[in-house]
Amino acid sequence: MPTLERASNVVISNSNITNVEWNQTNHNHGLDGITKLYQSVAAEALHNAIQRSNAPRCMEGTRAQLQKDFMSWLYGTHHSAQWTDRLWMLGAAGSGKSSIAQSIAETCAKKKILAATLFFSFRSQKANNYTRFIPTIAYQIALAIPSTREFIAAVILKDVAIVDKSLKAQIDALILEPLAQARRKHPDEIWPHVIIIDGLDECKDEEQQATILSILHECVKTPQFPFRIIIASRPEPKMRKYFSGPGKSRTHFIDINEHYDVVPDLDIFFSVSFALIREENHIQDDWPAKEDVAKLLSRTSGQFAYASTVVEYVKDTSRQPIERLQEVLGIHADATKEHPLSSLYALYDSILRKCPDSKESAMAIHILNGIPFCSPQSASVYNALLGYGVDAWARVFDNLHSLVFIPEYDDFETQYKIRHKSLIDFLSSEKHAKDLYFSEKVVETNICIRFLRLFERLSSVSARANANPRVLAALAPNNNYFSSCLLQSDRKNPDLVQLLRNANVSYCILPNKSELIRPHPLNRIWAAVHHRDLGVSSPHCMFDPKFDD
Repeated sequence: MPTLERASNVVISNSNITNVEWNQTNHNHGLDGITKLYQSVAAEALHNAIQRSNAPRCMEGTRAQLQKDFMSWLYGTHHSAQWTDRLWMLGAAGSGKSSIAQSIAETCAKKKILAATLFFSFRSQKANNYTRFIPTIAYQIALAIPSTREFIAAVILKDVAIVDKSLKAQIDALILEPLAQARRKHPDEIWPHVIIIDGLDECKDEEQQATILSILHECVKTPQFPFRIIIASRPEPKMRKYFSGPGKSRTHFIDINEHYDVVPDLDIFFSVSFALIREENHIQDDWPAKEDVAKLLSRTSGQFAYASTVVEYVKDTSRQPIERLQEVLGIHADATKEHPLSSLYALYDSILRKCPDSKESAMAIHILNGIPFCSPQSASVYNALLGYGVDAWARVFDNLHSLVFIPEYDDFETQYKIRHKSLIDFLSSEKHAKDLYFSEKVVETNICIRFLRLFERLSSVSARANANPRVLAALAPNNNYFSSCLLQSDRKNPDLVQLLRNANVSYCILPNKSELIRPHPLNRIWAAVHHRDLGVSSPHCMFDPKFDD
């Protein structure tokens, strides 16, 4: 087609025109490729993600020497004689590793030496495994080092499936080779050189943790890899094995529990926090008493998680701070137990047992932690699944604000957030949680019961028409989870048996429509459960013999 055949109101002056046939080539590879790459990024795991807006940071005046040591290592001025390209920051649960990593990341970003960050999180389906690890790092490198962008983008455009290949294939194609190409093209360019990986132990599979460590081990031996890496984690077995073995020679170690006296920092934290509580509640200046603060400090065992939980509990605006602090001071950990988190666990136990129905509150926390929705869901979706009206919701959650970030009942945007993983560790330990402990099978059975009750409530057209569309939209993509959960549940549970007898679980809600569809996986579950366990038939039961193993 001639170039201007359909053009109108065009003025051309002093120009030569060549008639070019329409055979367009799009050279904007960088934008297209990076946009495609972003689809595989764990965006909430970046240090400056909106989901991390309220992430804990080091309070001003605390961790000063520790942060100074980090920066001197990053700039190569640390007193250590041996060159190291990895720093392992290890510390016990609740010791403040993520707060330190967040503060270091923000400092590095200001100094323009930060290349990439990834904050693993047990709460996030995108950031609790390694599937998005390399794309997330590569995406940030493409932004931090513009000269790599065209080469990273070209890889994605050539092979969009690269993000689903092995971590070795991904890091070679998306990081190492683009870095080498960019360096050849710009040999004198100065690049940011810091990568921070926090919470590697929250990558839920230990073998995945080991794979990440192995990949990074190979990277740091590669000449074209210019980065120094900070890894923060608990001293879990896979981490200890690697850093005491193959990773030892090129790693600088910072044990925040052993190398630094954290008591002065905790003292500052309590002092500043209680000053704010005094100001907000018009409390006299001599509160709390010095001996009370000393008692709190003696119980922290170096854990900022304990200190922050105490502050969150005391400052709850619906209670009296003076009385709340006395409650905390009255909690006695079992001195005969040598568990390092005994004081924190005693605090968790005390808070939960002040709930009107402590077992239901504990189960609610298990459910908030246990359902791997395909995408993050708002408080309103969880409340629908939990089956709570506003009164029941208040009864369950009113006393948990120090343990869980709790949005308003009908909040369609904000998510529940468990404040610290140690709470899940506590509830997962029968020894410590006692009657607040629920086995995985019990939790899965409870989740199934709540799913079925929700299906039952939505069984009529009028109920679906009046339901929150976001609840309906959240259910359909998660049928496979419900199916697997049902298989793992206790199908002798009388409540579950009764619901399975009455409910038609072969149906699910179709998003944004007021009709029902029959997804095959649930039909098979329904068939297997009825034929094997309940001994009943149903007009909706399409038995699949292949499933009955």
